[in-house]
Order: sequence, then C-alpha cells, then structure tokens
Amino acid sequence: MSGSRVRSACGRSGFLDYKPLKDFGLRAAEIEGSLPDERLRQIYRKTISSIDIDKVKAFQEKYGPVLKDVPPQSYEKYADLPFWIANKVHPAAFLNLDKRSPLDILDIGTGAAHFPAICQAFGHRVVGIDIDYRLYQDACDLFGVDRRSLGVYSEVPLRPLGRKFDLITAIAINFHYESNKRGYWSVDDWAFLIRDLINNHLKTPGTIYFELNRRMEADGTEYFDQDLLHWAVAVGAVVNWPRGIITLSVPDVRTSVTARAAARS
Repeated sequence: MSGSRVRSACGRSGFLDYKPLKDFGLRAAEIEGSLPDERLRQIYRKTISSIDIDKVKAFQEKYGPVLKDVPPQSYEKYADLPFWIANKVHPAAFLNLDKRSPLDILDIGTGAAHFPAICQAFGHRVVGIDIDYRLYQDACDLFGVDRRSLGVYSEVPLRPLGRKFDLITAIAINFHYESNKRGYWSVDDWAFLIRDLINNHLKTPGTIYFELNRRMEADGTEYFDQDLLHWAVAVGAVVNWPRGIITLSVPDVRTSVTARAAARS
C-alpha cells in the first residue's frame, strides 16, 4: 500500500506516510517513537490503551477501499488514528489534561475526535461538534465520543448544548468554508464567536483554547492571522505567536472582550 508523503504532525522533523490500514498496535508503536518526551508518550499510551481494537478493525474494514491511497488534503487522512492522536497530545499536555480533575469540555471542529479521545482517556466529559461527514461520525462512535452535528457560522450564535463547559477548544480550525463565502473570517467574526462562547457556553472560571490554521495565499505563502493575534493580546489573551495559539481565561478577559466588541460596532 502506498501512502501520501506528509510532514510529521508528531513533533519530529522529516516525513511520515499516512497508514490508516496498518495494524493498530503496530502503527501505535511506530508513532509513539516520534514523540519527543516521556510525558507525551504516557498520554499517548494511555489513550491508545483505552481504544477498542475490534472497533478499529471494523472501522478499517468498512473504509478499506477508500483508504488504500490517502491524498494529503483529503478528509480520509484522519483515519490514521494513531498518527492524529499523537498530533493532539501536545495541546492535551499544555492544558494539563493528564493532571486535572474531570472537566466538561467542548471541542469545536472536532473532526474524527482524536483530541476528545485523549480527554476521555483521562476522565473528562467531552462534547464534540462539527459538520456532517460519515467517516468522522464513525470515528467518534469508535471512540465513544458524544458528537453533535453542528456547524459554526459567522455572526450566528452557537445553539445551546445542554450544559456549560470548563474548557472550550478548537484545534487547527477553519470556519470560513462554512460561512458566507466572503473569504477568511474577519476579527469581528472571531470576536462574535468568542463573546458568544464566553457569555453562553463557558463556565466561570473557564478557558478557551484556539489553535489557528494558517491562511494560504495564491502564491503559496502561509501565515497566521496577525490582526486576530493582535486583537487577542489586546483583550488579555495569552498568545503563542509562532504556533498561532490563543488562550483566554474567564473572568479575566470577559470585560475587555465585551468592551472591544462594543468599540468596533
């Protein structure tokens, strides 16, 4: 079976192939070696050990015909479960999810639920939301993740989910594909979403953690939205500029987010 050549998502330079049909145990062992320190490997091993191997085999059998050769930009690349679980251990460690008492977590743009799988392995209660896609739903079922079919749209409040959350995450997210097709989201679009999350979906105290995707220009240039990162700093968020990460803590930022939104309106 041939695989698509892609840059490693596991913290190691070089390239790895996507291998969604490889024996789960062998693939997990292979990927574990790419993680750079023992804490990350412990998070990874605990998550892998929580997964039902028979369900993985059934998943691989169902999608076998479409997983023989996975293009690097396809949704099917996320069927390489060990690879993408390893990709998500870094934010899990940053958020200390391996050391904290059980939290209520909302994961926006949850995809195939690799991050919720890690959260649940450490006893956290997770709701994942995303648009409809059958492979994603089956992966969520495999992990036992509560996945809701729900998109995120510019200037549209997120519908109630039955409870509020200690932590709201969105990792490697793009919303502009599902908005009004006028291009990438503006700062105002992001501010509306963050204000809605703070006012209607986040507990106090609580945390919002966003890892941005890079914007891509026609000439191949890629970059994080600098205007959004500057706005985040202005409202009191902690920003990791090289990685495009925004962390907002409530109640610390509530007043400044509301004031900035009023000033821009």
